[in-house]
Amino acid sequence: METTAEKIEKKEKRPHTTGSVVPEDSSLSLWLTRIWTQGEVPERVELWQVTGRNKMVRGNRIFHQVLKPNERLDIEQANKLANEIIEAAQNDADALRQNGNYEIAIVDRNRGAAPTVRRLGPLSPKRTYLVQDGQALEELEDSELPTGKGLALTYAQESLQAVRWERSRNDRVLGEVIAVLMRRLDSSESNIDRLMTKVITFFEVAQTALDRSADRETLREREKFKLMMYQDGWSTAKNLVPGLFASGQKALAGKNGSDATPRYEPERQLVENFLTDVERAGEPLQIKLFGNWEDGPDGKPVLKEPGIFSLEQFAILMRVRQGKLPVDELSRLMPKSGDAQEITEDQIKAAMAAGVTGGMATALFELVGLLAKRKDEKEAKSK
Repeated sequence: METTAEKIEKKEKRPHTTGSVVPEDSSLSLWLTRIWTQGEVPERVELWQVTGRNKMVRGNRIFHQVLKPNERLDIEQANKLANEIIEAAQNDADALRQNGNYEIAIVDRNRGAAPTVRRLGPLSPKRTYLVQDGQALEELEDSELPTGKGLALTYAQESLQAVRWERSRNDRVLGEVIAVLMRRLDSSESNIDRLMTKVITFFEVAQTALDRSADRETLREREKFKLMMYQDGWSTAKNLVPGLFASGQKALAGKNGSDATPRYEPERQLVENFLTDVERAGEPLQIKLFGNWEDGPDGKPVLKEPGIFSLEQFAILMRVRQGKLPVDELSRLMPKSGDAQEITEDQIKAAMAAGVTGGMATALFELVGLLAKRKDEKEAKSK
């Protein structure tokens, strides 16, 4: 009975057998087989890179196989040669990491014939390489190719680094934007502070100017009032003088036994004082008292708006002032004189309400007193 060791020994002495070669590209294997079956054995087989628009420019030769003279290839050898050509082309495409186009050339120089060619491709890369920083693709060995787990971990690390880089960039950009906004905010606050300072200064200056303006206006009104009171007091005193002077003249004439009429007429002076004060008071008071007069088409004055006193009353005052009428004509203006031109109580009230000053009123009152005395004297003489 055979032992186990003897069985192993017999098994090892059994001749080794090989199976048929499976072609990667059956059409290429068939093309190579037909070349040899035609009875024309080539010198060698070459594989070239081709580039250009029409893939007519040869690059590097990446495979060649020299054949023995009159060497015949069976189908198995043709499959093997075709697989080697495809492997060389695929390896070149993987190394370039891009699609590759190739040209197979069957060379037979002994007969001087042009090489028979066949295009191959384009072939796409089938391997993926993970290149580390600073390490070229050619430096990687097959043993250094990452596993699926390592490749997933590497992708996760790369994604994390990309996220970190993006966040860092966003933070940097956001920080720069915030810095710009802070500078603008500081500039705006500074401008606002300067503007508010100018506004406050302007307000203080304007308020001071308004206060001074009010003070000046008050002082001006006060001085104006003082001047008016002074003028009115002077007018009042001036209008009292003719009456006193007339009394002195009468007393002096009686002492001397003379009944001559004094050359000085105080009544006329009082009329002059009254009309002069009205003219100085201004046009508004003149219109209220004596009406608004304008020149007519014929050049004569025309009454546009009546005043408190009538035209006839005003004419008597003006003519006595000018000396065209005697002073006795003023008796017609006396209240309750019975004349058509007498000054009524309503006219006196209206004149006081219109703005007649104390000096003007004094002139009128003194004038009435002098006229009354003149009337009494005449009546006494007639008896």
